[in-house]
Amino acid sequence: SASRASSGKGHLRIACMHAQCKEQAGTGEHVLQGQLHGLQSRRDLAISMASFLSMVQPCMAVPRNLELTEEERQVALEPYTDPDGLFRCLVPKGWRAAQGLEKSTGILASWYNPDQPGAETLAIFSTPVDAKTTQELGSAKDEALSLANAAPNSLLLGFSEATDEKGQVYYIVRVEFDGTTAGMFGSAIETRNVIARDGIKYFLRVTTTRYRYLAYKEIVERVDKVAASFQLLA
Repeated sequence: SASRASSGKGHLRIACMHAQCKEQAGTGEHVLQGQLHGLQSRRDLAISMASFLSMVQPCMAVPRNLELTEEERQVALEPYTDPDGLFRCLVPKGWRAAQGLEKSTGILASWYNPDQPGAETLAIFSTPVDAKTTQELGSAKDEALSLANAAPNSLLLGFSEATDEKGQVYYIVRVEFDGTTAGMFGSAIETRNVIARDGIKYFLRVTTTRYRYLAYKEIVERVDKVAASFQLLA
């Protein structure tokens, strides 16, 4: 369902929250009605409608392997496995890897789109947490709200939960940050796939601009596929 909430760091508009995949298909009308309630301007209405329409998609799931499907080949993705065997994911073809990364900084790997430098990025992070499992972080909704509350005027676009063949639980969350946070790139869409294990939180982060996300279907497909592909191995 959709609702409105407030925080000390700015007003947070929640556009669409996928608490359970099985509820998603039948609740579109209620989500839209809730989102339209209380809007203050036509600009708010346009933004909310676009965000809602862009997020009515099947919940993302962690794939059992990284064999490319025909659909994935069409959105130009290729598999990547960490040299140390820690994780694997899909990376857009043609994206350049950042060089000279020190894993001690928490950045395990990073890529960027040379045609959209700074705006379209992909990175894998690790950070210590007081949680041995993903569930101990809270719910997927909690993780999504934590990210959205990190900056004022954020728009929470969605969240879901996925499980891989090892039984590992992942939270996939998506937030829109406005120009105040995203800076020269305008509003940005950030999607994360998060897992916690033995006191460390690992997450994949993929970003794009709001304009490109709403304008190009292939951008949405790419973001979804990349985010869903992240899997912790070791």
